[in-house]
Amino acid sequence: MIAKMLLLSLVMPCEAMLTPRRLTARADAPRISAGYEHSCGIRADNSRAECWGYNYYGQSTVSPDVPYTHISAGWDHTCAIREDNSRAECWGDNDWGQSTVSPNVQYTHISAGLWHTCAIRADNSRAECWGHNNYGQTTVSPNVQYTHISAGLWHTCAIRADTSLAECWGGKDVGQTTVSPNVPYTQISAGYGHTCAIRTDNSRAECWGDNEYGQTTVSPNVPYTHISVGYYHTCAIREDNSLAECWGRNRFGQSTVLPNVQYTHISAGGWHTCAIRADNSRAECWGGNYDGNYGQSTVLSPRGALRARCTTRGKRRGSHGSSWQKAVCCP
Repeated sequence: MIAKMLLLSLVMPCEAMLTPRRLTARADAPRISAGYEHSCGIRADNSRAECWGYNYYGQSTVSPDVPYTHISAGWDHTCAIREDNSRAECWGDNDWGQSTVSPNVQYTHISAGLWHTCAIRADNSRAECWGHNNYGQTTVSPNVQYTHISAGLWHTCAIRADTSLAECWGGKDVGQTTVSPNVPYTQISAGYGHTCAIRTDNSRAECWGDNEYGQTTVSPNVPYTHISVGYYHTCAIREDNSLAECWGRNRFGQSTVLPNVQYTHISAGGWHTCAIRADNSRAECWGGNYDGNYGQSTVLSPRGALRARCTTRGKRRGSHGSSWQKAVCCP
């Protein structure tokens, strides 16, 4: 586990308002993704990728003229599937080979985890994983077809194509790979030490694994269309009204959702959350803003929702040797 220290930021002057990025979501591919300390999205107008936030390893440095259909922000690397040829590209940290992609393989789905990456091949629906394998998180069943896959910290989860049952492999110290044996799911998300999925029969959410902050404690009778697991929190979109719900750790506001905003897609990251609004396809992010990992923030105030620029000073402390800062948001 990677230990990190959190320091409060020094207050900086308010900056000019930041025009929100216009991103959209598609039913078959997430087009916004919150990583550990950076975020990425695919623009609606040209399918180009944009990433913002921490960029020590180049995880936010995107090829400017490449259109993508799917993007996934991991810990310190990012992966995406090209629109023109369905091949994968990864950039950022590659200490464990997590950004080294097979050059001539087409994929339908990709997921960037901590130090590993997983994807589903287009030709046979089999899973491929590469990168760090200290807990067996990249050791895939060779002849199983999958419809969805998610790479977490030390574990990986996927949904089988033949039965819609979930399979998880890799680290299991807090029960994050202990799956209900006979429950079919439509979507699954693997995080730091917990996993969540949406049931096929009733669209209810189920979560298992670490529950130190209530991140696996789900509302029992609420159907959801989409769910995303972060570091210590979980977010989902309700089926009945398209509103977002987040639960778990909320030290930096990563689980504090605007009450009357409808969303089409949501992504829980390290200490922040990003989502795409249903009314205008704009991206909104909230929570800790270390190194500008969401650039634009939605701030709650007595006057209502204010779209603001969040500023920071310094960088993070721990794995890269500099200090963390909490966001300062100015209306």
